Amino acid sequence: MGTSLQQKNIIDGFKKNDPEILKEIYLVVYPKVRGFVLKNNGDDHRAKDIFQEAFIACWKNIKNDKVMTNSNIEAYLYTIAKNKWTDYLRSADYKKKVSANDIGPLTVVEEEKNEDETLENKKKALQDAWEQLGENCKNLLNMF
Repeated sequence: MGTSLQQKNIIDGFKKNDPEILKEIYLVVYPKVRGFVLKNNGDDHRAKDIFQEAFIACWKNIKNDKVMTNSNIEAYLYTIAKNKWTDYLRSADYKKKVSANDIGPLTVVEEEKNEDETLENKKKALQDAWEQLGENCKNLLNMF
């Protein structure tokens, strides 16, 4: 897979609901989607759901001629699935499922403290650098 002729054949296969083409795409793309979901706080059930949603969206877009004939369908389908999983992770449904036990309050407090210290150090370094600049440089930077 990969050449534009093969991609055109894949697109034609989608449009004709060719079971061989659809199966081949599943076998190539699903393991990648599954791996991505599992590495990003998901499970097999969610990976299957996300892939199915992405597959249907891809199929509809191909049927409605919203995909160029030289597009890499495997990459297109994977990107749809990746975006759907990212959207799910940002959703209120996902956030409701994250329990207080999953987030250690001491860890969060320590991380915030370290971030605050790092930010203060960066501000101090920036202020020191600013004071060493000549007036022309300061004026130029202020214009931005």
